[in-house]
Amino acid sequence: MVHFLFTTGLPTKISPFARKYSKFLDGSLAAFEAAEREQFAGYAERLASEQLEEGETNPVEYGEMPFFHCDLTGGLHRLAFSTADDPFYKTSESKYYPEAVVFDAAGKILARVSPDNRSSAEYHMTYSDDVRDNVLKINDDRKIQISFNQIKEPGTMILLTVRQFVPKDGRAVGKEGEFDRAWFRLANEDTNQTLDYCMLKKVELPEDYQELIPAEEEEDAPPFRNTLTYVAGALFLDPSRGTPQWVFESYKNVLQAKDLKDVGGDAAAALGELYARATAEFEEQQKVLADASNALKKSLEEKKQQQLEAAKKAAKQAKGGKKGAKKEAEEEPGEAERAASKLEEEAAEVFDPYLPASFEKALKAKIPRPFIFGPVEFEGLNLTEEEAPFEPEAQREK
Repeated sequence: MVHFLFTTGLPTKISPFARKYSKFLDGSLAAFEAAEREQFAGYAERLASEQLEEGETNPVEYGEMPFFHCDLTGGLHRLAFSTADDPFYKTSESKYYPEAVVFDAAGKILARVSPDNRSSAEYHMTYSDDVRDNVLKINDDRKIQISFNQIKEPGTMILLTVRQFVPKDGRAVGKEGEFDRAWFRLANEDTNQTLDYCMLKKVELPEDYQELIPAEEEEDAPPFRNTLTYVAGALFLDPSRGTPQWVFESYKNVLQAKDLKDVGGDAAAALGELYARATAEFEEQQKVLADASNALKKSLEEKKQQQLEAAKKAAKQAKGGKKGAKKEAEEEPGEAERAASKLEEEAAEVFDPYLPASFEKALKAKIPRPFIFGPVEFEGLNLTEEEAPFEPEAQREK
């Protein structure tokens, strides 16, 4: 029994959080947000006052999604987010462990599951260690079971990170090269089918990374331990299409504690704040645009009514000109109609699947991102052609 990933091959829009997170990673977030706020405020003001220039569009653009992502459909109910210090052998010591942090849409931490807090009954997550199965050739050491479909609150985010055990004496864990094959993965808990994985060694460390940073103010003070947090990805209960749908986004980045001192070195807290800001700004922008559009529509309706009244008045005053004035009023598109065209979305289009261009539009409109489908159950794969001959007609009837 397996699941499959369907993808159209077409670019999909970046999510509000991923959009900010990509700027957070390259260090341009503050400047980006300041510039965008100013540009958007000006656009909304010009929109409401009918002063948009020809061809001017919303400066807040959601471009192509740079990260792997998919809808968690296909009857998936439980996931396992796991780590292995070495998927083939048991290491001398434990180094990496998974952590799952649940946020609401306002960025508030609702639950955190890790070795220090092993379960959350309310959010249906359980941490387990020493989960190796000796029968399997490839194994994980620790995992968090997530019954994500039990969580119903739209806007919920589950951040998936990998952290390191730090010995109290500060010594290095394990032998040199012992953790070169360490990985994390996200899998279907019911079938053990991997949905996403990454070797930790392949995650690029920051150029200025230094494990121990000497104290600058006090010479005798112990050095600052610059711990790493690997950001595997996140699960979102996305409400944008009416019925909330769980979505997975894969990031595979790493953050260092020295860059997160304003939140006590806690990467989850920093990303929770980022998620809250992304969600709030997106909703506020949609509200501002809706309000500006409504104000403009009202203004245009009033102008159109004034034009009609003026036409009627002119028709009465001009002897024999009633018919001509009426016709002129009906045919004149005027500024109102031209401005309104900037706001109206394209009418519901009837797509033709036999025309490539129309079919591509249909895919973009109906399938916003790749999705998982299944499960598909196979049987008789161990039988030979003689034992189970292929019968085309019988397969068609299925």
